[in-house]
Amino acid sequence: MGTILAFDYGKKRVGVAVGESSLATIHPLQTITYKNKNALFEKISTLFKEWKPVLLVVGKPTYADGNSHEMTRACEKFANALQEQFGLDVALVDERWTSVEAENLLQSSSSKTKENIDAVAAQEILRTYFSDYAR
Repeated sequence: MGTILAFDYGKKRVGVAVGESSLATIHPLQTITYKNKNALFEKISTLFKEWKPVLLVVGKPTYADGNSHEMTRACEKFANALQEQFGLDVALVDERWTSVEAENLLQSSSSKTKENIDAVAAQEILRTYFSDYAR
């Protein structure tokens, strides 16, 4: 039980959402734009200090048929780096449709930007974790 941070990993931006496992509440938090791994992990460290998570969730993209591709491996590598850096368990969650769902949720919103889509995609990754993985 406690706070969970979820990540929608990308090579230039990482969407972040926060949730509370005991209440299953979820909110998009922010999108981190970065130029290198050190800059990314500095920003994530700041989030750790603020939110004090007990678990991390990372979206794992695959093709529609479930097969891996380049970004699948990149997300797995990111998840491993998070685990090494922060010493917390990291759950990988199927994220095949989260970006599409995020765009749909923001369809009529004036805040439909790539940055907002990434944060809302992280929210959808965490929603998937709560509904399909956390039991």
